Amino acid sequence: MRKDAWKNLYPYDPNWMTTSQGHRIHYVNFGRGTPVVLLHGHLTWTFYYRDLIPLLATTGHHAIAVDQLGYGLSDHPEKWSYRLQDHLQNFTQLMDDELKLPQFDLVMQGWGSTIGLNYAIAHPDKIRRIVLLSGTVFPSQLPNGYTLLRLPIIGKFLAQNQNFLTRSLTGEHAKHLPQVVKDGYLAPYEKRSDRAAMASFVEDLPFSEKHPTWQLYHNIEMQIGTLAKKPFLILWGEKDTIIPMDIFHHWQKLLPNALALSFPDAGHLLLEDEPTDVPPLITRFLLPDNKLKEVP
Repeated sequence: MRKDAWKNLYPYDPNWMTTSQGHRIHYVNFGRGTPVVLLHGHLTWTFYYRDLIPLLATTGHHAIAVDQLGYGLSDHPEKWSYRLQDHLQNFTQLMDDELKLPQFDLVMQGWGSTIGLNYAIAHPDKIRRIVLLSGTVFPSQLPNGYTLLRLPIIGKFLAQNQNFLTRSLTGEHAKHLPQVVKDGYLAPYEKRSDRAAMASFVEDLPFSEKHPTWQLYHNIEMQIGTLAKKPFLILWGEKDTIIPMDIFHHWQKLLPNALALSFPDAGHLLLEDEPTDVPPLITRFLLPDNKLKEVP
């Protein structure tokens, strides 16, 4: 099998935005109708949404999937902050200045929801419906598994030199992932210089209140009530070892009116593990005339 066979699974024309610092952000712009913005998590990129994008288009949606700087087909600058605040600034520029969307839905996976929810809290009138796929963590519940990767020398070596994080995700946390799909996830990070975001990510996790990123994580937990009246769908894999079920249950407490569903045989890559059930559930939830009680 050719190493680039994954490109057949991702047949989307590239679109680009240049950030205020001169870097290029890649995004997919597909379909017509109600805008739906798709944000990937750490270790993934817009390839994660490759099958959901055309499904959204067939149900009257305009899918916009964004590669954060350092991920996917966006630029991978070796010398950039990779702070959450700067990712949020790039995303705000794309939404407000480049695309100028008056209102849209948000579908977010993992760490991407930390960016998306901070934007939504700051711009609640722009957000229509929200879907979380194994969504963001909170400062008091950061994954213990990142302890090794926070060590100054060993962590950098595993994340950047060995591409440890992405390989562990594709090899361990998703069931029955075909090799061509694994190749797609790994493709943007072949060279050591492509992995600056991987190496910097753990450093930006706020394990202390003194950390400069602490407040943005904390804002979500403290201000999520400003979004509580919006239709909210929370989907989780019960075998997710990266963002475990404790976080899912915490979300249920924060948003008791949200529709929250978990899948016993799924891990962190929910769209990979439940390709039959989850994508149609998302598209049905996002239909303009849908009501929460109508989703099975």
